[in-house]
Parts: sequence; C-alpha cells; structure tokens
Amino acid sequence: MATFSLQATPTDAASWAALARRAETAGFDALLAADHPGDVTSPFVALAAAAPVTSTIGLGSYVSNLGVREPMLLAADVATLDLISGGRARLGVGAGHTPAEWRAVGRERPDVAGRVRRCVAVAEAVRALLDGASVTVDSVELTMREAVLRVPRPVQDRIPLTMGTANSTLLRWAGAHADVVGLTGFGRTLADGHQHEARWRADQIEAQLACVAAGVGRPGRPPALSPHPPC
Repeated sequence: MATFSLQATPTDAASWAALARRAETAGFDALLAADHPGDVTSPFVALAAAAPVTSTIGLGSYVSNLGVREPMLLAADVATLDLISGGRARLGVGAGHTPAEWRAVGRERPDVAGRVRRCVAVAEAVRALLDGASVTVDSVELTMREAVLRVPRPVQDRIPLTMGTANSTLLRWAGAHADVVGLTGFGRTLADGHQHEARWRADQIEAQLACVAAGVGRPGRPPALSPHPPC
C-alpha cells in the first residue's frame, strides 16, 4: 500500500497547527520538518507543537544533519517527541551536504568518506541510545563515553528511521538498517555549496536502488524482489 508524507516548515503557530490537522485529515502518513539550522525552524520544536492538535499522523525530521547533530541531544529530542505524541515520532537522517552548517557549529565539512563515517557512527549511536543501551565510541568522527538515555524513554519499541542519501555506502547501510530510504538524487555539489547536479535518469535511479538492495539481505530483511545491476 502506498503512503504519502508532507514536508513543511511553520511560519506562524496558527497556520502550522491548521496544516497539521489538514494533513492528518487528508490521510498523509507523516508530517515532516526539514532540519537546516539557521535556515528553517527547529524541526522537533515544530513537530512537538503539531502533536497536541493531531492524533494519528507520524511526526518526523527529514532529514537531520548528522554532521552537526550530537547523538545524545538528537536522541533526547526524538524520544521527547515520541513521548508527547503518544508514539508517533519518526527520525530522518542524512550526512550533511551544506558546508555552512558545519562551519556554523565550528567544524569544517569533511570529505565524502568522512561525512559517511560520521553519519553511520551517529545513526548507530542514536539507535542504540533510543534502544536503551549504554554507548561508548572513540573515533575520529565521534567520541562518547558511557552515554545512556535514561529519560525520556520513547513510547515505541522502535522509532522508524529514514536515511536520505544518494551515496552508495549509505544506501547499502540504509538497506540493512533503515525502515525507509529517501533517494535524494544528489550528484556533485555545485559551487554555492547548496545545490547539486541531479541523478534522476532511470539508470541512475536503478543504480541507487541496487545499492539499497545490496544491504537488504541481512537477517530479518526480505530479499530483493528483482535483480539490479551490481552496486
């Protein structure tokens, strides 16, 4: 069964609440908020405001930049949203493609491989924190010591995870670990640091799907339904 989500950002409280109610009434599966610090509203504050005026629609970020988000703070935001929404939180993540967002938090954007490693490390740490585990990581990309998310605890046993990417490594990781894979179609980053060449030809989409399929064969995942070119 096909489902549809709506991505938006608030401009004022009244219209945001009205939009959330309309999206739920129209049958959207989720209301999603972008996460670009400095350019859009805080996604989890906005989604928390949508929670009390809705009752069934999912609420999630699409996508949180794991290059500039710290695992403990992100896990606490998601778990809090899940708590106050009665178990409707979603989490969308990505590696972070905009240099200005890294510089704004005092970091220089790494190369592609560095961003991918950071994204996987943070995604795995957030998942472990939400699952109630103690997390210790000591790497170039991420350092955490005996981190435990004691309060709040999420309502859902597993908060649905979306990975938004066009990177082959992350697409394979998403095939193995994510509940939803968002194909961004991003190609080479252009000179402004924000826009990208698009990868939306049929063969390029098939290649991205092949990478997802390459990760799907882990235990507990269904096998790929159709053959794809090697990733």
